[in-house]
Amino acid sequence: MAARKTCYKSRENNGKEIRYESPGSLLAQAYKYFEWCDCNPWHKAELIRSGARVGEVIELPVSRPYTIEGLCVFCGISLATFARYESDPHFGEAIEHLRLTIRQQQLEGECIGVYNGNTLSKVTAVEKKEEADQPSELVINVLSHDTKENLETLKKNLSG
Repeated sequence: MAARKTCYKSRENNGKEIRYESPGSLLAQAYKYFEWCDCNPWHKAELIRSGARVGEVIELPVSRPYTIEGLCVFCGISLATFARYESDPHFGEAIEHLRLTIRQQQLEGECIGVYNGNTLSKVTAVEKKEEADQPSELVINVLSHDTKENLETLKKNLSG
């Protein structure tokens, strides 16, 4: 079996994470990750079930799925840093493009049977749960002055 190529070695120092100064520099590195995935498939052991080679185990290349986690490892950043880029107005659209690219590749692989839909569904469900768990700020516009005072008093009593 051939040696498996790894991307985790892309981060060679243990210091501060790589900082991408622009969406373009992050996208350029992400495209290198996608290319790396395409050029380094997984290999699946398959048993030949008939013919002259029956019983022989062969290695079949299987497309490597794109993942946010794999992208972060390749780019030398943490998931938290990825989330910070996502909330940055300058990087938001680039991050959305990367998420869509990853999701598209996963869905298409699932549709043709390359990837297991159950596994991808679990990963997606965890991502959606994590997004739902994020606290969001509630904004209430109060038109009545008396109601506003009552709400502020209630807020003060609850927090104190």
